[in-house]
Amino acid sequence: MSAEESAQFVSEFTKKTLAQFDWQPGDPLPVNLGTVLSDIKERTPPSQVPGLFVDINNMTPEDIELVKTTLTGAKIGIEQAKQQQEFERKTSGLSESAKKIYAELESDKETTSTQIIDDRKQAEAPPAAAAEVKPESPKEAEPEPNLKGPLTTPPEPLADTQEPLPVFCPRCAWDIRREFDVEVTETDKEAFIAITLGNERFKKTFELMGGKYKVRFRSLLAEENTIIHHQLLLDQRDNHFLSDTEWFLRMFEYRLACSIEEVVLDGKLIAAIPELDTVSATTELPNKADDPKKPAVVRLREYAIVGVLRNEITRRLVGNQFRMFQRLCETLEAMALEPNFW
Repeated sequence: MSAEESAQFVSEFTKKTLAQFDWQPGDPLPVNLGTVLSDIKERTPPSQVPGLFVDINNMTPEDIELVKTTLTGAKIGIEQAKQQQEFERKTSGLSESAKKIYAELESDKETTSTQIIDDRKQAEAPPAAAAEVKPESPKEAEPEPNLKGPLTTPPEPLADTQEPLPVFCPRCAWDIRREFDVEVTETDKEAFIAITLGNERFKKTFELMGGKYKVRFRSLLAEENTIIHHQLLLDQRDNHFLSDTEWFLRMFEYRLACSIEEVVLDGKLIAAIPELDTVSATTELPNKADDPKKPAVVRLREYAIVGVLRNEITRRLVGNQFRMFQRLCETLEAMALEPNFW
């Protein structure tokens, strides 16, 4: 029953009583409100004001807080139920693990941080005053974590009472066990300001193999991100995934295909990936197996990932550079709220 429907069945007697506790007509009523008020009435002196079930002036602070908390709980419960219904609607057909990934992605889009902290490198503590130094028992030196090279030991398991921390960022697939070593240059900052004011894409070229192999990335448009998530739901519905890992990998491939602008080898352009909104049924992609009947984002993935990056080594190298590009974009986004932009 909605708040509007429940308000039709609230008597003036009840409205007057609840108005003492900041309740407004149309607000939801808890199912246990009658029991709470009846218990309070038994231990509260009778009211001298006509038309009140309980008088707030005769109640203890604890009982007043109990009524207000009960009323607030009803509002929170209804809001949570609405959010859960909307979440179930959007993730209908997904497995539980895929739903969890989707929830993390939505949370990542809505949360904006204004400060980036790399706590993997602890700053040296300032020297303490001689009078404050206390002798400590000697401790065995702990080995430094191997953050830059390959991981040689798995992370220690958490206690059963703790939620396991994610190993990879749900948005860019960055291994969060490694050091955050993305550097932002003054040129990057100037370019980011320019594209934001001009409502354009942010672009940057990454070099491999001593500069012989170059790949230029462009930031995604908001509509492209929406199309990708919609296509993932369609793929899930059509049973294109046998595991949650495949769902996550396909999301990354869609994002990568839409983000590559061009690939250059020894100064020669070997591939130019069109933007998603320019791919139509009449667009001829240089892919022998291209099917104009398929959705544009599917065709773009097949051209960029299956065609251009067909070699496993090349695909992995370019994919790693793409993760670096996304981390760079996220850093610029996070620091854009700073008064001096850094």
